[in-house]
Amino acid sequence: MMMTTVTMMHSGICRNNNSSSQNHQCDGTKNQIANLHYSSPFDLCYLLFEDSQAITEAYPATTHTSTLSKIKFPRSYLTYHLPRATDRHLSYNSYQGFSMNLTQKSVLLQSTLRDLGSLLVAYSGGTDSAYLAYAAHQALGDNMLAVIADSASLPRAELSAALSFTAEQKIPTHILHTEELENPDYRRNDSKRCFHCKDELFTRMESEREARGFQHIAYGMNLDDRGEFRPGQQAAAQHRAVAPLVTAELTKAEIRQLAQKAGLKLWDKPASACLSSRIEYGRPVTRENLSQVEQAEEALHALGFQQVRVRHHGDLARIEISREELPGALSLEVLDRITASLRPLGFLYITLDTQGYRSGSMNDILPANAITSASSVHPSR
Repeated sequence: MMMTTVTMMHSGICRNNNSSSQNHQCDGTKNQIANLHYSSPFDLCYLLFEDSQAITEAYPATTHTSTLSKIKFPRSYLTYHLPRATDRHLSYNSYQGFSMNLTQKSVLLQSTLRDLGSLLVAYSGGTDSAYLAYAAHQALGDNMLAVIADSASLPRAELSAALSFTAEQKIPTHILHTEELENPDYRRNDSKRCFHCKDELFTRMESEREARGFQHIAYGMNLDDRGEFRPGQQAAAQHRAVAPLVTAELTKAEIRQLAQKAGLKLWDKPASACLSSRIEYGRPVTRENLSQVEQAEEALHALGFQQVRVRHHGDLARIEISREELPGALSLEVLDRITASLRPLGFLYITLDTQGYRSGSMNDILPANAITSASSVHPSR
């Protein structure tokens, strides 16, 4: 197979069209950085990602204009390396219109993780952070550590499942006992509760990082999360936590695809936020009401419902069940069983939300400016 010489330039796109001449006509400077060889556009993409020294010294460029659109350099890759690049006038416009397929995104994720050197992964047991921990272990081996925060807001069943996953995959894991419930700003349970929780987590992780000699902290934010109300992203940004899944431009659905392809059992695990997210805003978060919610959701799982939330409104429990499963709750027999399971936990009134399960339904009462301000800060990529 014919091999093509690729010249990487400080700026511009070199166009030698397989010519053996070294007098390339380039849009920018003629300062040659490196010559690579490739046998296909994807191989070129992989080699460019692998050659981190060259990438950090120059912008990626290809000699072959006819294959440029197939290589699909990601804008996020330039974002990640721009601070270390020597020339900054090559704008994103040079790469607009390019997109990556799932295989290329997976390659970019591995390259990004290797480039980080060593890191702690904020691990919750959900699909996103679990796949990030798995990928980091594949890329870095023992130069990574999955860190799971344990507190009253984490269901015991979730902790057990999270630890079982990392044990099965032989991923090094550390349990970090966090004390967000000792923080009155967290207990107050306003729209910034999630920020205070993640601030506690990343503060403790930063201490662990320094003590253990790791270089970075990473967490499982994906591309879809950027448009949602997630105040914890502000804490991540303040602590300079990196988001490799965003760097690789991976969506939630794509992460599930990669997890399934890797044979990870949790690839289709339902989303599960912390127990505090079930407490209505303005009602103080306590160990007692967190326990109520945990036991109530365990009871619903025991009745056969998989995707559920029990929203705590004081004496009232508002139950959300996924719309696919909702018909199974609409009989007097099942409703009586639900009542018998939840009333002993301290709920006087038990209601079934006719809209079914939806992520972040407690945020419906928040003013628009609170949601906008919390969603406007993007963490390091």
